[in-house]
Parts: sequence; structure tokens; C-alpha cells
Amino acid sequence: MSEQEESVEENINVEEAVSFFKALYEYFRQNPKTVATILHIISGNLIDTIVLDGQLRKELGFAAGQLRVVSDLIWNYDDDETIQHLMSHSPNLEQLMAAITELAEAYNRLRSDTNTTPGGIEDLIKNAAATLYNIIAYAITDTGSDP
Repeated sequence: MSEQEESVEENINVEEAVSFFKALYEYFRQNPKTVATILHIISGNLIDTIVLDGQLRKELGFAAGQLRVVSDLIWNYDDDETIQHLMSHSPNLEQLMAAITELAEAYNRLRSDTNTTPGGIEDLIKNAAATLYNIIAYAITDTGSDP
């Protein structure tokens, strides 16, 4: 494959990824409970993977616990109008999507056959948990105005 053909293929892949992201963003904006559901599924699978492995539990258990607390808060209150409003508006929706992406990446790294370091996975989990915490903190301190 020539360099020009590779460039064209790469551009097509980028355009498809952007199109997918935009469509998913719009869907989540209109259906904010779906974001909470996907967050719950991915974080649950990640936490289960960590907890069921004794070594991973030792290395990543604290980060998994932090994630469980904040993701469960969102999951348990996803019927609340304030939470739905926050999940469906910028910049919170973008932040939620970024956190979901980080958690999916952490899960994929744990489940892959490659030799991954727990430190990189821990960073992904902690960053996602911090993002979720900040969204929850905003929900608690919000005075009802648009984000």
C-alpha cells in the first residue's frame, strides 16, 4: 500500500470515528440514562475483573473502590432530574464519555494478552473516578443553572 493510499485510509478511519462519536454524543444527550447504564456496565466489569484476581486486587483494589463509589452514585441516582440534566449537557457529557473511554481502555488492557503494568491501568481508573467525582460535586453544588 502506498503512502498516499495509507493516508486516504487513515483519513477515512478518522472521519468514521468522528461520525461515530458525534452520533453517540447526540444519542447520549437525548437519552442520558443510557450513559449511566454504559458507565455502570463497563465499571462493573472492570471492578469484577480486578476483584476476582487476588494480585490485581492487591495492586488496584483501592482505585477500584474509588471507582465503585462514584459510579454507583451516578447509577443509583440516574432517575434524578438533576443528574440527567448534568449528564446530557456540555461539558459533563464529554467528560462522562472520556471517563467511559478510559475505563474501557483499562478493562481492555487487563483482558488483553499483553503484559500491562498495573500503574498505567491505575492511572486510567483514578482519572476516570476523579472525573466522575467532579461531575457529582458539581451536581451537589449546582444552583440549578445550566452547566
